[in-house]
Amino acid sequence: MPQNQSRARSRRIILASAIQDIGLQPLERRVMFTSTPDTVLTLSMRKELLADWNGPNKAQLTADLAGHHNTQFDNDLLSYMQSRTNATFYFTPSQISDDLSYIQTYIGTSDITNSANDAVNHLFPASPGAGSDTLQLPAGDINWLGTTQGDTSKYQSLNRQAWWQNLATAYRLTGNTNYSTELTNELASWSAQNPALVDANTWSQHAPSWSLLDTSIRAVNWTWAYSLMIGTSGWTAEANTLFLVKMAETGQFLDAATPYALNDNRAIEQYQGLDYIATLFPEFTSASTWNTFAHKELFSAMNQQIYPDGSDREQAPGYAGVVLNNLLDTKLLDQDNGYNWNSTQSDLLTTGVTAYMQMLSPNGDRAA
Repeated sequence: MPQNQSRARSRRIILASAIQDIGLQPLERRVMFTSTPDTVLTLSMRKELLADWNGPNKAQLTADLAGHHNTQFDNDLLSYMQSRTNATFYFTPSQISDDLSYIQTYIGTSDITNSANDAVNHLFPASPGAGSDTLQLPAGDINWLGTTQGDTSKYQSLNRQAWWQNLATAYRLTGNTNYSTELTNELASWSAQNPALVDANTWSQHAPSWSLLDTSIRAVNWTWAYSLMIGTSGWTAEANTLFLVKMAETGQFLDAATPYALNDNRAIEQYQGLDYIATLFPEFTSASTWNTFAHKELFSAMNQQIYPDGSDREQAPGYAGVVLNNLLDTKLLDQDNGYNWNSTQSDLLTTGVTAYMQMLSPNGDRAA
């Protein structure tokens, strides 16, 4: 298979595995959200972002704020993000239409709109990995903390926002603005309720919104949604600025929080999240430092969790699969952005995948 066809196939597999299938169902009429990106975004937030920004357009953005041109700041920032070429996701905006068409044709697209419609109607998964959406929340701004809406343990899943990929994909497939509006308004309400922590290590006092594990997973989910939405009319300049403000705050948090033990699978999640932010938003002032730190810790965690024979420290197939998928996704993103894992790192990951496949499909042979 020619290299470009193989690469396209790999890209589409990644996209298909990250989203659920999509079909069309009628949406209920919704009460208007109170919070929108333009009502939440403030001058101080823009200044915060500018202080942490090292992109080639910094002089223009500085002039915009100095002249009290907040709208121009947002427009200039969005224009830059739409045209930049210094960071690559698994797909480019120009490839999304063909990739989704391929997935519709060969995989099917029935489940994702069900998930997206549930989100529009404020019906969410009640726990991570739930097979259906059963947590019904009222119309209007979501209370992301859950302190007045029942069991707060359910809000662990809520604050990961895994369905944002589904909302973004449903919007790309249908053009229905109910999906893009829901996504950007959820961004607004979450941002309004969850300012950056002064001390990252107080995160347990600010759970579930700033739980270290959930924030790590959310970082990856947000980058998927952003890469699907950027360049569309449903992604406004204000939403773009607000997103980048919170993404910078998330990077600072993941870098500063005391890490999980390296033999804990949650450490992989933490450094994957930081790697994604550093790789996809190199304009952040600390991105290079984050990138170096994330890779160092990610590889150290991999070495402690995957044994030389490929078996995983925790041995449970579910955990092993999560660890391997996270590492494979990170390796591909790194590769697409010019960071190549060395042979020792690549070989250990390959050994882990091979052992995992043998565990799920045993051939009767003892491990070496």
